[in-house]
Amino acid sequence: MMATINPATGQVIGSYTLHSATDIDAALAGAAQAQADWSQVAIQDRVVLLTGMSGELRKGKPGFAELITQEMGKPITEALGEIEKSAVTCEFYAKAASKFLANEAVASSATESAVFFDPLGVVHAIMPWNYSFWQVFRFIAPALAAGNGGILKLAANVCGCALIIAKILARPGCPDGLMRSIVIDAPDIAGIIADDRIRCTSAFWRHQEIRRLVRAWQLGHPRIYQYQNCLGWTGSLK
Repeated sequence: MMATINPATGQVIGSYTLHSATDIDAALAGAAQAQADWSQVAIQDRVVLLTGMSGELRKGKPGFAELITQEMGKPITEALGEIEKSAVTCEFYAKAASKFLANEAVASSATESAVFFDPLGVVHAIMPWNYSFWQVFRFIAPALAAGNGGILKLAANVCGCALIIAKILARPGCPDGLMRSIVIDAPDIAGIIADDRIRCTSAFWRHQEIRRLVRAWQLGHPRIYQYQNCLGWTGSLK
């Protein structure tokens, strides 16, 4: 079990069952299948989901902000601002995605040359506690617009936020399994990073155990992408 504790009172406000290896495998399989389908959806249709997400965030703003405050102690006015910022982020990518992802013609000796922005696949996102909504939607919105899926792992003290975000995505019609929140301990992260169904990992954290596991995993895996954690230091992941 994983518990969330109100930092102001010390009271346990939520208990969550950890996902098993079977649960994780099912989440990865579901995300891979859903992403394969989502990648075939036109960009102008994908961004409709982002607009719906923005509406859901604003509709539930008071309750979402209260949950942030209860789980990680952010003042309620700042929590309300974080929800609004998340909604604005979704709106921004809904409007800008077509421009960002448009093919770019390039000069060459060939008859025609261009840069194409194809979907990457399923991205594993390891997210921190301090911006338990905005940091996640800053990842989710462009990832969905680009045709990708995701496996979300938020910090242990904001499990409630992680699971409510999954519901926010489902309400405007996010395909089942495309963006999945999982509740796991740090040692389980390395196995997800190494799974072939994960195309890359986006990591923002300050958890020393996660940092150690990722670095140990890197030593045996040559495929790398750049990442940056919330304190600013950089490294490489597949």
